[in-house]
Amino acid sequence: MGPEDHDEAAQTVVVHDDDTRVSSSPTPAAERSLPEMVGAMVGRYRVTGLLGQGAMGIVLQGEDESLGRAVAIKLIHERVELESRGRQRLEREARTLAALSHPNVVHVYEIGSHRGRLFVAMERVGGRSLRAWLREQARPWSERLALLCAAGDGLAAAHRAGIVHRDFKPDNVLVDDDGRPRVLDFGLAVPAGSHDTGAVELAPAGLPVGMVDSGTLTATGTIMGTPAYMAPEQYQGAAPDARSDQFSFCVTLFEALWGHRPFRGDDFDALREAILAGRIDDDRPPRELPRAVVAAVRRGLSPQPQARFESMAALLSSLRAAARPRRRGAIAAAAAVLVGGITVAAWRPWRAP
Repeated sequence: MGPEDHDEAAQTVVVHDDDTRVSSSPTPAAERSLPEMVGAMVGRYRVTGLLGQGAMGIVLQGEDESLGRAVAIKLIHERVELESRGRQRLEREARTLAALSHPNVVHVYEIGSHRGRLFVAMERVGGRSLRAWLREQARPWSERLALLCAAGDGLAAAHRAGIVHRDFKPDNVLVDDDGRPRVLDFGLAVPAGSHDTGAVELAPAGLPVGMVDSGTLTATGTIMGTPAYMAPEQYQGAAPDARSDQFSFCVTLFEALWGHRPFRGDDFDALREAILAGRIDDDRPPRELPRAVVAAVRRGLSPQPQARFESMAALLSSLRAAARPRRRGAIAAAAAVLVGGITVAAWRPWRAP
């Protein structure tokens, strides 16, 4: 895990059965700086700093001194421990990640307890979020597509293990210093086919999209997600599946290739309406994008799950195939020029006598 980059218009909304709780400062004041924890031990890991914080827990930078490797430690908040299912959810997140072994998924090392509070020790990835990677410099569309497809491989691996992420977005992908992306934060993940959604109503009328908490994980009796990246069926309270992740992936890919999100709205209701209607804002696709890439992304953004690709693997295969024709065309053109040159060179000496 690495430092988080926050985008207010793409943050997570939490809505409880009995009320709506929106917070811009979810972390208790006593845990904001945590200077007393630096140098302390959490399990067998020595704390060396603070990486990030959210409504469910804090993420500490640590070191496994016995193995000499850096780790990230997610430590759950005490107040979340008071919830009847808070501990179960963190354990589920740890099991979700520990069950995966893929180069494009953050690896979990251990789950334990620190002074009665659960923690998860995981791979410490140096680098930045996908959102920061996209902003730091202009990159060719082919490079952006290739990196997203690599992240998609991690998501597809989760699906093969029977896991639905349910909150895929640029902030939940880390890009290391070698350019390798890793999917993280499976805190909203559920087993495929699970109906762990809670309330159907997501937010009161007119709730501004930015007035939500970016770090919140699933809480008892809620529907969770990040509005700008949520699939229509998540808005409708249906059980999420791999096709819901596919939709979120295509929102992220659209944003990476087009430079803006596919669905727009000044407030929560307007955004939800645009997503449910499938009203994509792409009147002018980037000229450099192959039509087949545009078509594949649009299909992944279909409001009806059955109209999307049958799997993440099928989507990724289609995207990679769509990115190849231009190179084949360029090679064919170069070959034609070369053959033409050889033909002319061979014909001229023969005709001269």
